[in-house]
Amino acid sequence: MGPILCFPFGAWFDILHPLGDVLMMAGTATAQASGSLKGELDDVFRKATGVARLLASDPKWVAEAAILETSLERGRLIVERIGQQSSACCDLERIVDNATGFAGSILEALHIPEIEFYRNVEPGISLPRSPACWERALLNLLVHAGEAMKRGGVVEVCAQRAQGEIVITVADNGPTIPDQDLPLLFKPHFSTRHRPSGMRLQTVGAIVRENGGRISAANRHGAAGVEFRITVPN
Repeated sequence: MGPILCFPFGAWFDILHPLGDVLMMAGTATAQASGSLKGELDDVFRKATGVARLLASDPKWVAEAAILETSLERGRLIVERIGQQSSACCDLERIVDNATGFAGSILEALHIPEIEFYRNVEPGISLPRSPACWERALLNLLVHAGEAMKRGGVVEVCAQRAQGEIVITVADNGPTIPDQDLPLLFKPHFSTRHRPSGMRLQTVGAIVRENGGRISAANRHGAAGVEFRITVPN
């Protein structure tokens, strides 16, 4: 157990969180199949929950164990939603609420100073395809923004309908990014010393494109920070 616990939690997040996509793809492919897959996944969740509770017995890892248990609960919800395609499941307000709540917990576990999230989402917007994918995309953007603000800061998530599209913006007041690097942020293996992103932004770009959207980044005008802009056909 010792060598595992020495591994940085930020790296654990990069490794473990993409497992959500595997669960979603497996679930979608077997939505009409028997309940055997769900039973197997439930067994995995039970065993992983036991590991999280073991971690929680060590005071040094209480916060990380809480994040792991939250992740497992999200996984259970994903499995429960397998095959559900109603617009209510893709409600953007709910997706934003879930993503900001989970991002706050992750940043706390990573010992990032307090990050304030502000939400301004037009009611009644539904996104196409998988709500869990959109939640993961927003979560990665929010965690990326939080990690860039070492002394704390503000992240604002806005969404509205405009000219036949759904426009979602995630803006922070952290450091800016050199203009020449902005078009490269979503390309594989690219990172910048101003805002190390690991695979987060590449993951976001892939999810947005796979769900029929576009994404861009720009330094904010007249203010510190970066604004990420997602557009999706309405």
